[in-house]
Parts: sequence; C-alpha cells; structure tokens
Amino acid sequence: MFSRNENLKDLVWSPFKEDEFIAYGSDLWLYKIKNSSSSEKSIKLNDESFAELVVNYGKNSNPKQVSWYCGKENNYLYSISLSNHKIQLISYNPENSLNFEINKEFSFKQTRQCTQLTWNPCQKNLLAGGFDKIRNEHSILVWDVRGNIPSPTALFDLNTESVINCINFNQNKISYSNKMINSNMVMGDYKQTSFKAVYETGNAETCNSLAWNPNQENQLFAGVNGKLKVFDIKSSRALLSVTSKYVHGIAVDYNNQYQMASYFDNQAVIWDIRMFNAPIHKIDEPDHIEKIQWCPKNNHKYHMVEILRPNLSYLLSLKLTVNPNS
Repeated sequence: MFSRNENLKDLVWSPFKEDEFIAYGSDLWLYKIKNSSSSEKSIKLNDESFAELVVNYGKNSNPKQVSWYCGKENNYLYSISLSNHKIQLISYNPENSLNFEINKEFSFKQTRQCTQLTWNPCQKNLLAGGFDKIRNEHSILVWDVRGNIPSPTALFDLNTESVINCINFNQNKISYSNKMINSNMVMGDYKQTSFKAVYETGNAETCNSLAWNPNQENQLFAGVNGKLKVFDIKSSRALLSVTSKYVHGIAVDYNNQYQMASYFDNQAVIWDIRMFNAPIHKIDEPDHIEKIQWCPKNNHKYHMVEILRPNLSYLLSLKLTVNPNS
C-alpha cells in the first residue's frame, strides 16, 4: 500500500468499473472504492469513501508505464514497463488469485527503457510502445498480442468505434459493445505465443510521447527527437511531421479527430492536424506541466482539457475547438 509520502507516477481508472483504479510509483496497486473502511489497507479519500487495496504487484517493482487493456473479454489485463527494462502483460483473477500473474514477458535484441505504452482503443489487440534511443534500434514498436500463430480476425472485433480508455477521467459509463473470445482462450494464447512487432519506426530516435487516435484505428501520434509525427501503421512513412519543442504528453481529443494537445515545460498547446505547421492555441502555466488529457465528453460548445501540475489538477474549458466537419 502506498503512503502519503509515496511519489506516485500516475493513476489509471478501470475502463470497465467506475470504482476501481490502479496507482503506481515504487509499486503497482489495484484499489477498489468502498463506502467504509474494512481493513488497515484502506485509504480514506473523503468522508464518504475509502480506497481498499485489492492486490499489489511487488515491492520495489518501480513501474515506468502502465496501460489498462480495454477489451471486454478480460477486465484485469495490463501492460507494464518496469525499471529493469522489461515489458510484461500481467493479469489478476478476482475469483481465485491473491496476486498479479505474469502472462507474458517481451524480449528485445537490445536492453533499453520503455517510456510509453498504450493500447489501441479500436483494434484492441494492438499495443504500442515507445523507447529511449539506443544505437540503430527503432524507438516505436506495435505488437499484435494475438501472437504469431494464425488467428482468425473474426475472433476479434476490430470495429472502428472508439472505446475510450482515458487515464484519469473515470468514464466507465460510456457504453460500447464487443464480440470477443473468452478470457481463458485469450490468456492461453498469451502464454503459448511470442510477440513480434507488426510495425516499427523511429530508427535511432527517442520517443517522448505516444498516443493512438481514438477516431482513426491505424493512426498513431508520436513526439520524437524534436518533432511531432503522425503515422499510419499500414504505411512505411509518416503522414505528417512538424518540428516542435512540444513533444511531450500527446493527447488526442476523443470528440474531434483533428484536435490534439501536447506540452513542453510549463506551456501546453493545441493543434489542428490539418494545419500542422504551428499550434492554434497556447496555455501558459506558472509551474511545469506533468500531464494533459482531454475529457471524453463535451457539451457541444466547449471541449475540456485537464492540466496537471505538481500538487494541482484543474479543468480548462476551450471554446476555440476545431470544427471536425470543415
């Protein structure tokens, strides 16, 4: 259980249950929100709710990145990047397990740190990872977690409807449907197969941030080596590229496929990717920004973006939204 002095890196809400979240810092903890404290492992959130520890990964595991799998056939599957340069798929079975289970560990030619992990919200079997620069290795990889064995596409619902898996906005009430194979079959495949990247790019570069476009299933945004780039994983070249210092924290607006945000130091910017030569709006902050993200819902007049600074988080309403139909 983390303490008040714990330096938390991030918090990830479950895309399925509005009362569950993962927090990670020196360890990874799965919590469930309850109305009363039932053990010493509970943390008081306010006068009406407590966060009760369900399970933790292990002392001093020191995760760098955690991404919650958004396919409905398994509500407790996660991809994690560890400080020992390993990437793992781990799961938790609430029916008969007291610990996280390691289902798959990725192997690489060169030892290097994975700094970004994100599941494709449309093609949910695709996982993208971003890496530090090392020699001539690619800094952006995309894996198909179905493995390298023949697997009928019909087993997976690869529809283009966005299943939003935002990090801190709890948006469990957003409805969507899938027809996926059952959890036992999926986890069996994870254990029996190896994962080879189905897409590689960013040769001899450093990936600073990475995000899928929730409105375009094959479109991947990345901040690499002082540039913002838009990739189509069906193509060998970048669709768009612009030189910029705002290469951190890329976040694509869930309600507008042309609008994205990024930041550098204490300044966040908004982009229209159809006019990708310069930002259309800048937001100055008195302190350095740690994270930005879009609210998955809007009121048709304003789009909401959350700015996170040390010990402070607030919502900013933007009326100057890009017209998605123009």
